[in-house]
Amino acid sequence: MPQGYDKPHPYRKPYSLANAARDDMLVVMRCNCCHKTIAYVATDLVDLVTNPDQDALKPVFPCSRCQTGQYMRVTLRSVAPGDYGHLLVRRPAEVVSVQKWRTVRLGDDTKPRSASRSRFEQYLDEVPPEEPN
Repeated sequence: MPQGYDKPHPYRKPYSLANAARDDMLVVMRCNCCHKTIAYVATDLVDLVTNPDQDALKPVFPCSRCQTGQYMRVTLRSVAPGDYGHLLVRRPAEVVSVQKWRTVRLGDDTKPRSASRSRFEQYLDEVPPEEPN
């Protein structure tokens, strides 16, 4: 198994992700297993990570194809004037919430029936009963 790239230099202070964001750098991640390359804006990554003082040359995410961070190589580069309008970068988009469903047998609910009232049952409690004519 090859060793990772995380061997620290004895005289170099780690260049943090916050420093890269301050300098308007691009974080380019490349998987050396499947050769996928993705560029991120450093200011976007600072908002997502829990520790912005982490080393900027350590991978933030694993490879989306290989599902491993073992072969990831991270480089920093500044934005060139020719990059605007041509370079594809990954930016955060809206957060989407997804309703999850599960299939159970009728009567095998994990919650007791009294605790999980349906909207229809709540509606029946709120609507006054009709008077017969």
